Amino acid sequence: MPNSINHIPTVLKTEKKSSFFVLLGKSALIFVAFALVAVFVSWAFGWIAFESHSSADLYSKIVNGRSDTRRMAAAEWARTLLSAEQKSDGAKLDRLRPDAYQTKTLLIDFQNQKKVGAASDPVLGGALATILGFSTEPSAAILGLEAYLEGFDPSSSVEPLLYTLVSLARLNSTSSRSLALIIQAAEHPDPAVKKAATFALGAPLYRGQSVSIEALQKLRTLLTDENLDVRWNAAFALARVKDQSARPIVAQLLEEIQLGTGPEMNIERFQAYKEAFKAARALGDDGLLARLKEISENHLNLKVRQAAKEEVSK
Repeated sequence: MPNSINHIPTVLKTEKKSSFFVLLGKSALIFVAFALVAVFVSWAFGWIAFESHSSADLYSKIVNGRSDTRRMAAAEWARTLLSAEQKSDGAKLDRLRPDAYQTKTLLIDFQNQKKVGAASDPVLGGALATILGFSTEPSAAILGLEAYLEGFDPSSSVEPLLYTLVSLARLNSTSSRSLALIIQAAEHPDPAVKKAATFALGAPLYRGQSVSIEALQKLRTLLTDENLDVRWNAAFALARVKDQSARPIVAQLLEEIQLGTGPEMNIERFQAYKEAFKAARALGDDGLLARLKEISENHLNLKVRQAAKEEVSK
């Protein structure tokens, strides 16, 4: 009898074939796993959102929750309000606005963010400032936002400061106290703060309202600011009252659009282009109007052409 291992019979393992239903179950599990991962990634990046909570639920979490819960609830409330505003959903905005009692409590929480200074939570502070900008009690909210601006700690994050300025503009605050604080913020070394302050100074002009001599003078000064966004905000606001000091900046931007010499267009720059078209029409200058018409007819980008046409047709 041969004793070589080469003559040992090979025993093959018999594999049991999977049934159709087993394979189907495995495929379903793999699909569900991929779907869960996709949903989690999409939620993490903000591509999808689950059903939002009511303002009462979010308010309760802000007041009673732990620090991370408070932050997430405030951010969700602010994000939902801004989304409703962008979509002009008045009914949803009315449901989400903080009422008088909620405004009072949130203002206390907001002021506490100022007390802790550099140790404050900038995300929570910015979200609270945004929520207060939609309050059903604008007078109380304005007083609280003004109080936050007074004596602002330079070591603190500027994020709450930005949203405070925008909320004052949203609440249409025209008090002399607000004006003085906004003008002061326009001197802030951070360009984002200066941009927000410039927007707040010019916001009444977008509504067709008048502004003080001090506000107009400050906007004209900001036309020479080193930051481009600040110059644009000042020029677009001044153009609404046909202030010709805005013309050089509007003309420069129209030339950039016409010749295609600017950087690659993104959402923010396209929005600036649309504001430039509105400014050109508001200023009523023949040269600007001629350039606007040229853009509406010959620009290579369809969205830009269409935006220019909308202003030409008005």
